[in-house]
Amino acid sequence: MAIKIKILKSLLLIILSVGTVSVYALSAFAAPAVKSKKTAKRKDAGQSAVIKVDGSAVYEVPNFDSPVLEYMDRGKQVKISKKIYPGIGGLGAFYKIRIKKGFYGYIADTDAEVSRKGKSSRDGSDDDEDDDENLESETDPTKLQSGLFSENVQEEGADTFYLTRYIGFAYSSFNYSEVLRNQVETSPVKMLGMKMSGPTGIMGGMPLDMNVLFTTTAPNFYSDISDATSGFMLISDALVVLPLYESQRVILYYGFGAMLRYSSWQVKLKSQPGKAAIDSQELGLGAAVTGGAALRLGARLVLRADARYYYEKEPYLGYGAALQFKY
Repeated sequence: MAIKIKILKSLLLIILSVGTVSVYALSAFAAPAVKSKKTAKRKDAGQSAVIKVDGSAVYEVPNFDSPVLEYMDRGKQVKISKKIYPGIGGLGAFYKIRIKKGFYGYIADTDAEVSRKGKSSRDGSDDDEDDDENLESETDPTKLQSGLFSENVQEEGADTFYLTRYIGFAYSSFNYSEVLRNQVETSPVKMLGMKMSGPTGIMGGMPLDMNVLFTTTAPNFYSDISDATSGFMLISDALVVLPLYESQRVILYYGFGAMLRYSSWQVKLKSQPGKAAIDSQELGLGAAVTGGAALRLGARLVLRADARYYYEKEPYLGYGAALQFKY
């Protein structure tokens, strides 16, 4: 009876862990679903503006740490979006700006001043007005490309690497440490599982990196005291991630958060050969930090690699890789 209760407890913990990940996935998926409907798509015809600050930087994405595409002179007439884009990570606000035909970037909202199209102050014949109109069509950015900012705002924001949601299969290897026989034992442990990355429906939509990892192979140091060991170990974490560098294909990032470990091993001791296996269960909670990189392999596929440092009852370091799909 006692064994059945312990098995039920283990199954309940696994169900709770999987349920937590499922809620995360559903909340992340459901939150932007309504906004991405094609029927709700609104066109942004753009607006004319003047650069206020000499040497204003135009960034690749709405982030002050992203690559600079161009510097603009004060007084230059440009075309910007009517929509203001929040900066990635919550820092700053940006307009989308046309650099040249088919080439766009993002400029801080404090560097561009919206201007109203004024009427010509010159009096003349209809031919003169036609000439002014033709000249204006070449120099006035409001007439260069009427559909310039027609992309859906949510789709544009979600297309940045940092703000795109991915899910996939993960592999991790930890230099796992545990106190056994009143001393710290260390052994490599390989685990398989699932990784989710990107904005969520929780924490105000802050991008997270979540892992759920599982193994049925006990650490090697158990073989020193046991003839046979069976069971499993589960490690899960949730980390807030921030970009160090981001382009359309590559992102470097770091993060911090919390982790959970649960292990349940049935250990048959060498010192007690005639007795039944001992049921050893342990729960560990701790902090986690990570650093990693991801590479886009296509429109929907990403290869991700990272290193993670866990600190619970004993600290240990690991590394991992994941193949993820956009969802």
